[in-house]
Amino acid sequence: MWLQPMRFLPHTIVLLVLMWCLSSALFLLPDGSIATAFPSVWGDWSLHMAHAWWFAEQSPAAWLDPRILRFDESFSYPPLINFISGMLLRAGFGIQAAMLLPCVLFAGMLGYGLNMLYRHAGARPWIAGFLPLALLLAGGTRGIASLAAWGIGKSGIIGDPSAVTNLPRLFDELEQPINKGLLAQAWLNPLFTLIIPQRTFLAGMALGSVSLLILLKCDRRGPRVRPFFAMSCLAFLLPLLAMAHVHSWLAVVCVLAVMVIRDSWGSPSATLRIVRHWLRLTGPGLILSIAAISLTMPAISGKVSGFGWAPGWMMREANQSGIMFWLVNWNVLIPLVILAALFSSDFRRDPCFLAGAVIFTVMNLVKLQPWSWDNSKLLFWSMLLLSLPLVRFFSRLRWKAIGVAAVVVFCSDGMLSLGHRIFQPGNPFVIWTASDQAIAAWAREKLPLDSLILSPSPVEHRFWSFALTGRRNVQAYGGWMWTHGLPVQPLQSRIEIMLAKPGENLAAMKGLGITHVAVPENPGSLKIGFTELNQSFKLLISFDNQAVFAIP
Repeated sequence: MWLQPMRFLPHTIVLLVLMWCLSSALFLLPDGSIATAFPSVWGDWSLHMAHAWWFAEQSPAAWLDPRILRFDESFSYPPLINFISGMLLRAGFGIQAAMLLPCVLFAGMLGYGLNMLYRHAGARPWIAGFLPLALLLAGGTRGIASLAAWGIGKSGIIGDPSAVTNLPRLFDELEQPINKGLLAQAWLNPLFTLIIPQRTFLAGMALGSVSLLILLKCDRRGPRVRPFFAMSCLAFLLPLLAMAHVHSWLAVVCVLAVMVIRDSWGSPSATLRIVRHWLRLTGPGLILSIAAISLTMPAISGKVSGFGWAPGWMMREANQSGIMFWLVNWNVLIPLVILAALFSSDFRRDPCFLAGAVIFTVMNLVKLQPWSWDNSKLLFWSMLLLSLPLVRFFSRLRWKAIGVAAVVVFCSDGMLSLGHRIFQPGNPFVIWTASDQAIAAWAREKLPLDSLILSPSPVEHRFWSFALTGRRNVQAYGGWMWTHGLPVQPLQSRIEIMLAKPGENLAAMKGLGITHVAVPENPGSLKIGFTELNQSFKLLISFDNQAVFAIP
């Protein structure tokens, strides 16, 4: 079952093609600029381009920089996918290839992992080939509701025949009720909200799905894999998973904890033997993964307010009633899970159901960050875990049409989004212009490695001095620090004052160790004291709306 390529190859090819087609909308290169069709990519992909030392296009050519094992900031994303991209950059690949090739790699692994999980759950091979796509395209009833709203708004029941025969126009019109806020939702389909913008989450889902597959095959009640092989695989995969995406690591560990508790609950006299069994299989991997987390995610200094008790926070954030919230955000999944749990004792004892229910409950009671993305990642894991025993439940029913109808409704929103992205890619959002990249190349060659740059990063976290040089900034991305509960407003105010009145704050800059000031010459709404900069500081370069000054 492990090496049956025709079982998962068709789906993997579809997933890879899908990822590659969407990547053409992610990185457009008009006139040398790096752009994206997804605004959310700004806050994630560009941050990955910048935050890790080894990923930025910096001067040192050493392949294993000693700084790879630490971060200078208080908190950081795990480094695995950044490290892969960094190695590709140093091997001579361009930014676009360095960003996309790891995504293609992990898309293939995700295709294998999800396909084999559904095969393990009892789905037939051809059905298992489509279920992962349905999971990635899953969303609420927004797709069906928008089709109904579009049809009602047109003359007659069918609507406008010319729009039906013109796919770009049809998808554009179907999006209108959504764009106007009629069917707004807080939790979007995973492919466009999580998988595509979040390279880290893609890597975590890929490694996590394979780790979960091995874990489920080690069930004491019917193991399907040799213990030494399972221990070796988990000792390799769990540390990588911890470095790729901690949320996914927590989800897999939650399944492990549920399996241990379930087995011990059912056989209290064999508890010690059960614990030994699982420790022998997962102990090395857990120890190595905890060590990896301690290296890559140091404790945050100061008080963190990103974890709060907020029951029903998703409903309040979406400004929806309970019924509308479930229809729009969770579709028919939860009612089907409740139905299966009521009628099947095997379903209630399934570790994936128990772990998925725990994660789902906790993530609807607490909020991990001031915004919802981290909760959404674990909620997607709960959806995956709950769908696995649901597949087994429906495979035993005579009326499988119920499951087919549920899948169609389940992925209607994702299909609508997919069609809209393919036929209506929209205007690109520029991340870095060709000028940004040119002056960043100058800075990498001319500025010392220990430079500390003062730039308007609180507003423009994509500013080239932060994102493309490998040099430090006084503050990286204020919004990212805010999402992790760090108090950044005092620092932002201080930066604004230093930029507005640089001459008066020269001593303060030197006290902080600032060596250079990098600002746009057409700052827009930013308050920058260009007169004082030109009078008191040395202008190193002025190039196409970019200026770099040295601290005297």
